Amino acid sequence: RNLEGGGEEDQERETLLMSEMNSRLKDWIMERSVRLVDEITNANFVYYESLKKPMVLLFLDRKQSNRGLLASMKAVAKRFHGKLSFGWLDGVAYAGKMSALGLTSTKLPALAINTMQHGRFAFPSTGQFTESGFTLFVEDFLAGRLKPGSQAEEGE
Repeated sequence: RNLEGGGEEDQERETLLMSEMNSRLKDWIMERSVRLVDEITNANFVYYESLKKPMVLLFLDRKQSNRGLLASMKAVAKRFHGKLSFGWLDGVAYAGKMSALGLTSTKLPALAINTMQHGRFAFPSTGQFTESGFTLFVEDFLAGRLKPGSQAEEGE
């Protein structure tokens, strides 16, 4: 290799490498800026959206105790960390979002997965709101076994 030449080519390569490193660093920072499971609000939605990962959204009734549901969601979020983002919303305040995600009932709790590319996936109306129920739903989603669209009975 000519020691005197190639300066411009090397500089281009270095610029590309720095750009890639900056992009990875930004992704790393964003990933760690978002809690494992958090309430999704108008103020923080943009952070979740910037992750460009499917969002598992749990709609809750704030007037009820949701500790068990949130603990189950957190356990599932730990298991699938890095593949999806997880959050919860006030199902009363965001009833319109439930409908937009294909949840056909206003009954709470409710669960859906929202993706930028592949549509919306509603938790089956017969699904169990437990850690194992959430895990099965997420596994089926990741394996491509779910069809986008409205809420359906299991087995349809």
